[in-house]
Order: sequence, then structure tokens, then C-alpha cells
Amino acid sequence: MPAGLGGAACTRGRGSHAPRIPLTVATAAVALAALPTEAANPERPIRIVAPWHAGGRTDISARIFAAALEKVLEVPVNVVDRSGGSGVVGHAAIAHAEPDGHTLGVGSPQLAFLRTIGLGDIGP
Repeated sequence: MPAGLGGAACTRGRGSHAPRIPLTVATAAVALAALPTEAANPERPIRIVAPWHAGGRTDISARIFAAALEKVLEVPVNVVDRSGGSGVVGHAAIAHAEPDGHTLGVGSPQLAFLRTIGLGDIGP
């Protein structure tokens, strides 16, 4: 097992589909470090858009991230599940959100090809 993963080695092929909490927390830490200075102290609640259904892996990861972010920023962080259209609905909501730093999105691999196969105009 690679050092520093806290016991969350990849379990692919062993039948486990448990969320990898240490990896999610590490991702949250990296995202927090990348926030611009003006977004470090938001004045209103933050919204995280998860492009899949409630209770799935994306939703669970977003909620873990939201809990950590809420403690650091001391503002409410809400997870909004926008499922539908093979991820198009949620990804479009992320792409077209007001660029004010109060809306974050959970990306997924589908984002890479939705526009290419004609399912949604969510690119730049």
C-alpha cells in the first residue's frame, strides 16, 4: 500500500465500493489551498452541485467535502444534487453558474465527452 493513504489503498477488483474518505479529505485540502484570497471568506452560503443522484458516490464525496469546507470557512455549504440527462443537467448547472466563487461543482469523467457526443453544450 502506498504511504500516506491512511489505509485507503485502491480496492478495485476486490469487490469493495466503499467511499475513500482519506482521498476525499485530501482533495478538499488541495481545493481549499487553491481558493483565491477573496473567496477565502465568503459572505454567503456556498453551493456544491453534484451532477448525479442523492446517495451515490458523487453525492457522498460532495457531502464529506462540504462538511470539511464548512468547518474551515465557517459558512453554510449546501450540496445540491442535479441528476438527469446522463449528467448533462448537473454539469450544465456547474458550467453556467455565476462565476462569483459561491458555486462549486463535482466533476465526473462524463464531463470530458458530453459535448463531443452532442449531449450538451457545456464547454467554453
